[in-house]
Amino acid sequence: MQNEAESSDAVAVDGGPTTARLGTEQDAQLARTALLTLADFEPGWSEVPNDPEDPFEALYDERDRRLSECSGRPDSGDLIGASVGEAKAETGTFTSPDTDSTIDSSVGLAPDVPTAIAGMAELEDPRLPACLQETFRWFIQTVIDSPPNPDNALPEGASIGEVTVARLNVAPVGDQVVALRTTLPLQIGGITVTQYFDLVFVRSGRALVALQFGSVWQPFETNYLDWFTAIAAGRLA
Repeated sequence: MQNEAESSDAVAVDGGPTTARLGTEQDAQLARTALLTLADFEPGWSEVPNDPEDPFEALYDERDRRLSECSGRPDSGDLIGASVGEAKAETGTFTSPDTDSTIDSSVGLAPDVPTAIAGMAELEDPRLPACLQETFRWFIQTVIDSPPNPDNALPEGASIGEVTVARLNVAPVGDQVVALRTTLPLQIGGITVTQYFDLVFVRSGRALVALQFGSVWQPFETNYLDWFTAIAAGRLA
């Protein structure tokens, strides 16, 4: 028979109660139940599963290494990776009917609430926007110069304009919210094609969710960001 301490699902951390960590696989299973699903979207949206043999994988790894080196984070990954380790799950890429908009999400459970809070604090580091700006620019320039997959090569003569990253205000949900918007203009055949990447992070207890909203021509409307962020945050409970 377990004693009281072993059977309890709460432990004291810094004088306050918090949920004790389950096993990594158990946490990963819990994380999967909190992910967005295709049922959350309007008709016409689709979900493309992540490709384990994605030709961009090595480029993603180098991107993460550069971001980690710039920001001083031990592990950038999807920006919540260092806080949750392997106790996480992720969706594929949800794509709008006109293919101009995409949404990706991942959910992870930190070992305890203080670790989750520390992870959010890193996302509020004033160095992060500049590091994201530098990393995004490097990534796109590399794709222009040496595309990992010829099928995804940008047209000859394409160039990147001024990349900007700024903090973004979204409706408060959960216990904490951090959001950033990256604006990335591309010059293609005399036309400026502007891409937007909105990153939204929410903490509820020791649970963390990361959402990426990608769009072309114009950014996601704020009420749309708030809608999906609220859905994701609600499932963290």
